[in-house]
Amino acid sequence: MKDEKRIAVIFTGGTIGSRTADGVIDLDPDAPELLLTVCRNRYSDLRDVSFSVYRPIDVLSENMTPYEFGKIAECVSIIKDDDDVSGIILTHGTDTLTFSANALSLIFADIDLPLVLVSADKPVSEGGNGVANFKAAADFIALGIPGVFVAYQNYREPMRIHLGSRLTESEQLTGRVHSIGGLHFGSFEGGRFIVNRAPGNVTEKELSEHKKPSGLTTLSSDVVTITPHTALDFGYYAAGDKVPAVYIVKLFHSGTCSGAKGKYGVADFIDRAYEKGAVVVLASFPSDAAPYGSSVNIYKKAIVNYDTSFENCVAKVMLALGSGVNIETALSENYAFERLKLR
Repeated sequence: MKDEKRIAVIFTGGTIGSRTADGVIDLDPDAPELLLTVCRNRYSDLRDVSFSVYRPIDVLSENMTPYEFGKIAECVSIIKDDDDVSGIILTHGTDTLTFSANALSLIFADIDLPLVLVSADKPVSEGGNGVANFKAAADFIALGIPGVFVAYQNYREPMRIHLGSRLTESEQLTGRVHSIGGLHFGSFEGGRFIVNRAPGNVTEKELSEHKKPSGLTTLSSDVVTITPHTALDFGYYAAGDKVPAVYIVKLFHSGTCSGAKGKYGVADFIDRAYEKGAVVVLASFPSDAAPYGSSVNIYKKAIVNYDTSFENCVAKVMLALGSGVNIETALSENYAFERLKLR
């Protein structure tokens, strides 16, 4: 049995690994030590916990490339098989927290210990939620529930534990963190962890049952995402000689995309993309919903991603492409409880 008092901590940079100087937030090599010191001083029960520290990279997360992400995944791969480790805390920047949480969930779909990503809204030296998030991660690891999670407390909300494969993009301006459909895995309230029993949510039993490896290991950056808005001119895409391997078009909440004629429509763009050798993925749409007339024929032209967040779809496509896995096959799988039914 693994000793719950030995936790591996992977520091990667981000706001939680930074400080403010001359009005600018930037990386601070002393921030990881400060985080552990403040945590131990504030929470007496952490003083007896043995933390093994790893620092594979030190980067603001918005600057992360496939190389840095690969170093993180490599570090997790080494640590997760250590029989003396009860769990892993991975500190990460908030800007790309969502992508890493989804991608790591897919890569480590069969992980048999808790891997909890932690970030902060401010540098530790300025307060904020980083220390509380770290403490929640340590407390959650003690429960022994396997999987990839995110511990994060929004302002004036309970401390939430999110399933990494269901984390959606942080709100602009506020930075608030949410799970798709509001289905966070659980929360800490009054010193107790309470599982969210809402319909459609994953259970502890499901997470503890054996899961198969995904075969997704490596990121490819040969992907372009397109976020729609009114009057978006799709004529600018797949218009030149250079095209990516895959375009991912984000659908509106109702699963629609522009059925307008000419350059404002998606149909002509899809035709051009395929003529130039690119694949188009439309994301995302609930499989049990009826499509709108504006989009039903467009669905027939491309690959449609069903029942996962757009963010998870992007991570899955990039990993499938980099790992030599058929994209349609990967999108049809439910590797890490990313697919959900909300209706």
